[in-house]
Amino acid sequence: LIDQGLRQGNQDFLYQSWPVFRRCTKRISNFVEDMLAYTKPRIPMRRPCDLDAVIQDACETFRGLLVLKNVDLELDTHRLQHRPCLDEQAIYRCLLNLLTNAADAAPREGGRVRITALESPQGELHLEVADNGPGIPEDARETIFDPFFSTKGSDGTGLGLAVTKKIIEEHGGTIEAGVAPEGGALFKMCIPPRQTDS
Repeated sequence: LIDQGLRQGNQDFLYQSWPVFRRCTKRISNFVEDMLAYTKPRIPMRRPCDLDAVIQDACETFRGLLVLKNVDLELDTHRLQHRPCLDEQAIYRCLLNLLTNAADAAPREGGRVRITALESPQGELHLEVADNGPGIPEDARETIFDPFFSTKGSDGTGLGLAVTKKIIEEHGGTIEAGVAPEGGALFKMCIPPRQTDS
C-alpha cells in the first residue's frame, strides 16, 4: 500500500496506509518477541522498579492498538507501597499480552478492561487484568496457557499466554485464569518478594 502511494505521489493514500502498516509491524514485533521469550531459557533481570510506570507504559502501547473498539481502561495501583524487584521488560511483556487479549475479548461498544496492582502484608505482589468480555470456558482455563493454544483462530499465535506464564514462573510466581466481577476473564498473577525489594 505504501509502495503504491509512493509510486502515485499520493500523500493522502500514504497517510491512510501508514496506520495499517504500523499495526502490522507491531503485531510482527510482538510475535517475534513472544517467540524469543518462549524459546529462550532465561533468568529474570530483577531490580527495584517503578511498577506503576511499567503499567502506564504498557497501557500507552495498548491504547495505540485500540483503533476499532471503544474500550475503557481502569487502573488501580494506589496500593503499591514499594519498588518491587522485577524484570521490567518481562513484566511489561506480560501486561501487554494480557491487555491485548482483554481488548480482543471486550465488546466493541462498552468494553471495559481493569488492571489492579497491590502488595499483600507479606510483600507478595498481586497483579490482575480483567475484562467484561464473554470470559473463558471453565474447561479451557488450564489449556489456554499451553503453547500454540488459541481461541482466536487465525488471529492468535497461541504464544501470548504461554509466554506470560513462563515469565511469571521465572519470577517464582503463579498465574491463574478465572471469572472477573465484570463478567469476563480474570488473570491473577502472584509474585513473591525478594530480600532486596524496598
